[in-house]
Amino acid sequence: MINVRYADGTTLTIDRAGDADAAAIARLYKHAHINERTYKERIDPNSPRNFFHIGGIFCAYDEASLIKEIHTSRSVFLSVKKENDMAAFLWVSAQDPSFGDIADGKTIYLRDIVVLDSARHMSIPHILSYVVFTAASRKGYTRSMLEIYEIAEPVRLLNSESAKSVLSSGGTEAGRLPQKLIRISGTDVDVRIDPLAFSFEYTSAIPLLTEKLTGKGVTISENAH
Repeated sequence: MINVRYADGTTLTIDRAGDADAAAIARLYKHAHINERTYKERIDPNSPRNFFHIGGIFCAYDEASLIKEIHTSRSVFLSVKKENDMAAFLWVSAQDPSFGDIADGKTIYLRDIVVLDSARHMSIPHILSYVVFTAASRKGYTRSMLEIYEIAEPVRLLNSESAKSVLSSGGTEAGRLPQKLIRISGTDVDVRIDPLAFSFEYTSAIPLLTEKLTGKGVTISENAH
């Protein structure tokens, strides 16, 4: 278990998620899911809640699917809890088919991250990146990669908030991945996605994150259990 303490005394705990956490993670997926109820405003460039402004997830997992993924040997879900309530999660994996020829045995992939709106001010993406990068580097991994979606023409909406977070965590652009066609659940609407790949080299990202978190008065400690 990882303990996180802020300068004002607020605390978080980060731990590997288990079956008992699947329902709470599924609720976070549902919270961020772009579906038949939300897609019109999310892909409308004139909407204040569009994909550029607040992002979102096109492919959500339910509780049963999550339990199956939790037991996949090359995947790990990290839960972030505040006062025992799920505030965020991160899905990391030693493989990701989206990356094809870019993939190698020294890379950890950041698959999905969702943070509750009420916790977005807490630098949780930076904290989770630091935790994953330092743990992975101790096991011989050298970098992490992730993809950020950009909705293709005619609207061209990049998940801007995620891109800003990635760049501020030490990520750099690593090219385009093959275009995806995603069906909005509950509709006959398909959205073309142009994914952008980003890479984090641990030798530069870990010192940067250490400096950022120290500057914000965040301390991170690990407890064996």
